[in-house]
Amino acid sequence: MTKPLIPNPVESDTQYNRYCHYDIADLELSDLQDELYCLRPLLWGLPKDDWLRERVKMLERELSKRRGKKWQ
Repeated sequence: MTKPLIPNPVESDTQYNRYCHYDIADLELSDLQDELYCLRPLLWGLPKDDWLRERVKMLERELSKRRGKKWQ
């Protein structure tokens, strides 16, 4: 089963957690990178406050955090 591009927070706890980005800390590094690379091309033309833009920002932040820990 595939995940919807933008989760519906009232449909399930899983989708709520994804909508609020609570799931990011539990994602494997490869899943973080895959989702980030999948979403980046979709950002063109979206408003600044779009959920996808926020998701990409949160994924980038988590990747940066993990890479910082790895190299310290």
